[in-house]
Amino acid sequence: AGIAEAALLPPPAPPAAPTAAFTWSCTSNRSACTFNGGASTSGAPIVGWRWDFGNGTGASHGPLASMKYAATGTYAATLVVTDALGRTASARQDVRIRRL
Repeated sequence: AGIAEAALLPPPAPPAAPTAAFTWSCTSNRSACTFNGGASTSGAPIVGWRWDFGNGTGASHGPLASMKYAATGTYAATLVVTDALGRTASARQDVRIRRL
């Protein structure tokens, strides 16, 4: 009877999909910036963080990253997170460098 009852139960829901999120801040000279992707979430552990700083450089380290921009302008910074199930999510924010 236990096997027949178990067959009637719906399969368990998969873990929640990842959501990428990050904050950033720059020093008073506005060119040295830090990025924090620690607010990213997933129902499975996040195992990868890939940063694109919008200036042709990136990093594949952990949730914390830094960048010193060489020119003023607006840069599209993007974070892509990957969870243990291979699912990805991305977040993008504009970083405005007004002075060096």
